[in-house]
Amino acid sequence: MEELNNQGSSWWWELSGSNHDHLTLPLATILAMIFSILWWRWNSSGSSSTPSLPPGPLSLSIVGYLPFLRRDLHKEFHNMAHIYGPIFKFHLGSKLHVVINTPDIVKGSGP
Repeated sequence: MEELNNQGSSWWWELSGSNHDHLTLPLATILAMIFSILWWRWNSSGSSSTPSLPPGPLSLSIVGYLPFLRRDLHKEFHNMAHIYGPIFKFHLGSKLHVVINTPDIVKGSGP
């Protein structure tokens, strides 16, 4: 039995001392990054306690949708309402904003 243990573990030591050793660290790093990203996505999207948000335009990570807004905000919101519906969201910087663009919905959304 002891002879099998010695034979079974000897291939690992021969492999680790071979030319494949230079691939171990990069491969381990890449696998750790992939598993970390998958774990983060699984934990962040699996939460059912967060309410679903209305649709809205894609935004940049730090400045949000700010660079894409024009001076006439009322026209911009009107155009966005035609694209995303009467309730839409967008980010200004890191802050989330929800726009309600119909008076009837505004009356019903208050306290």
